[in-house]
Amino acid sequence: MFFWVFPRCQYVICRRFGTMYQFHLQRLEVDFTFLLRCRDHHIIPRFLHIHHHIRSRAATRIYQRTSFALLHERIQRNRLELDSTSRSLLEIHLRLANTLSTAHWGLIDQLTFNKASYVGDAHKIRQSQKFARLAKKQLSVTATLKNTVINLSNQTLDDGTLSLLQKELNYAVAPRAPPIEEMITSIEKAVRALPMEQAEEARHESVRIIKTTATTKNNLTKNERTALRSSKNNTQLTILPADKGNATVILNSTDYITKITTLLGDSAYKKLDKDPTESIERKTIKLLKKSSLPEDLRKQLQPSGTRAPRLYGLPKIHKEGVPLRPIVSNTGAPTYQLAKRLTGFLSQLTGNSTHHVKNSSHFIQILDNIQVQPSDLMVSFDVISLFTKVPVEDSLSLLSHHFTEDILALFKLVLTSTYFCFNGQHFEQTDGVAMGSPLSPVIANFYILLFQRSAL
Repeated sequence: MFFWVFPRCQYVICRRFGTMYQFHLQRLEVDFTFLLRCRDHHIIPRFLHIHHHIRSRAATRIYQRTSFALLHERIQRNRLELDSTSRSLLEIHLRLANTLSTAHWGLIDQLTFNKASYVGDAHKIRQSQKFARLAKKQLSVTATLKNTVINLSNQTLDDGTLSLLQKELNYAVAPRAPPIEEMITSIEKAVRALPMEQAEEARHESVRIIKTTATTKNNLTKNERTALRSSKNNTQLTILPADKGNATVILNSTDYITKITTLLGDSAYKKLDKDPTESIERKTIKLLKKSSLPEDLRKQLQPSGTRAPRLYGLPKIHKEGVPLRPIVSNTGAPTYQLAKRLTGFLSQLTGNSTHHVKNSSHFIQILDNIQVQPSDLMVSFDVISLFTKVPVEDSLSLLSHHFTEDILALFKLVLTSTYFCFNGQHFEQTDGVAMGSPLSPVIANFYILLFQRSAL
């Protein structure tokens, strides 16, 4: 009886340990497959998510890199544990095979294998469902990011270019070296109108800041740097922000030029024979000298080294055929600084209407005080191409009640300087106020305000 109990106890112990190791091995294999799928599909398991109170784009990228590094470490640890468990299981199997008879060992091995397979299959189903939930959640976010880059060209974007464009077009790329010359030039231009003592003090302080500034750290990966250089040199593609929505659109340059040319074929635009920038610059200086503005202000507003306004188009991805919304950049134009100053003069006369809405919060406050009845009808009115529909002569006639003749002449110069350039050619807007001028939105509000008074 003694010789039967001892082998029986040894058999039970070895069987239990063998079953435990068999189950553990099955789970490890399923977990290992799950981790490899996560790595290959760029998915982070929930137990590896890094959370912190700092919420910024840079912090999010740091958390993601850390989580993926932990995922790779977990895969390595899982691989080592698989090897160790396999060795332990083999050792127990050998002990059982030497202790039990062939018939008993075959029966026990089959029962243990079947039960371990059942446990492994159940664990595999749970892990598959878990991966499906993670993929649905995280890959939808990745798809959303990819949707922010809309490629309408005939070229395929690589991963580096896609990652670069997902940072959006206003992303500040750290330069390899500080642009010292540009900084000094900008500082000199800014302090030119200051008194000599203040200007010299500003120069010394700027030099001190430049000398003590640490070198900027690179905020792009190697692939993104390569993609940035190739994108700059690729003249076949045009990259633009979408007119609405947080998206970056890539167009073939030929398609982009064709769309702009079609827009300029409208009767609202007239092609010019030459660049009128120098003529408008001289006229601006002449009118400023005759104006009643303070002398210091006249010096600040005098144009120097100006250039023609530039036309570009923003793709309307929410409309069929992706038409372009024409935008004129007036930065650096002969009347740009003057238009900004006149905008301040005119802003004092706008915003006093009961129908004026300052911002979204003000609009919500207005809606809170309105009770809509089931029988009421809600109607909205929209002005198509507002800037081109604002009559300049009528607007100047309205302004004459508020400003003197010399200031009115400055308003007229800005409102009638509606030229721009595109692709080396110069055009003029025949109707309305200039698109892109800082004064145009304010003068449009001013005219619409008076139009509402007469209409209502």
